[in-house]
Amino acid sequence: MAVPSVSRTSEKVNTWFYTEWRDNVAPSNTAIYIFYEFTAAIKKKGLALSVHNNRFIHILCEALCTLYDAELQNMEVCGPTKRHEYVKDWNDELEATWIDYLQSRILNEGFWDTFWYNMGTADWEVSLPRWRVWMQSVLPFYIHRDIDLLVQEGLVFEDEDGHILNAEEALDAAEYEESFP
Repeated sequence: MAVPSVSRTSEKVNTWFYTEWRDNVAPSNTAIYIFYEFTAAIKKKGLALSVHNNRFIHILCEALCTLYDAELQNMEVCGPTKRHEYVKDWNDELEATWIDYLQSRILNEGFWDTFWYNMGTADWEVSLPRWRVWMQSVLPFYIHRDIDLLVQEGLVFEDEDGHILNAEEALDAAEYEESFP
């Protein structure tokens, strides 16, 4: 798969992104590798991307360039702030439950240790030491949200009208129903 062109105002960033280092690996090659490995790993877990594959590759490339640009300027970078088109009835509380679920059960420390170990370390990483930690916080943002999975896992509940309830709301509803024999 071809690496999309990334428009940057800095020629230094462009050169860094496309130049192969001593180990014959450019950051652009790493972005493509992350795409293939990450999508394969989440597919094994029954998950999918929330964006089209080509868009995800572009996001990875832009992320690496943005990180390097920020590193050159000694600036901090924060993660994505734009909300996706979420599934129907998705809200901030479900988002927090989803992220917690991903981080504790799917994309936990063991997942990331294996993921990064299998990738190896490229020479270019010396120029961007914190990029893996940043990617770990950003990549889950692009996994398709799945209410049914949260229901299956018992993290949220669905009432008889099809409304999604968190554990506290479900407990309150159950106690309310028990109070009326």
